[in-house]
Amino acid sequence: MSRAADLCPPIVAQVEQEYVQFDFAPGLKTGVTILAIVAVNCYSLDNTDQTPMARILSVPEVVDSPSSKLPGQAVVALFGEMIAGLYLVQAIIQTSDGQTLSVEARWPCVNATP
Repeated sequence: MSRAADLCPPIVAQVEQEYVQFDFAPGLKTGVTILAIVAVNCYSLDNTDQTPMARILSVPEVVDSPSSKLPGQAVVALFGEMIAGLYLVQAIIQTSDGQTLSVEARWPCVNATP
């Protein structure tokens, strides 16, 4: 479906845990909702993290969209315990009108400032 803007600010390695919302509303027709979450993925784009899927700390949930304010048009998941580097986070869903869509965004992770 779309590449969302890079997530900003960067998450701090081994310190922060943050919820990420994947907003599908801008690409959905009126009345269409998320029927099922197919997957939420986390990839290490620079290969610094050998187990990037372990950075997903919660079961993803369908929630209200932050843009449309309508129910069932966004997915949220908690990420954390990350390693400094560059990640790609992605959600894949099935919609009530039969589509399979994805939203992804790059997310930098930095070491804590001493």
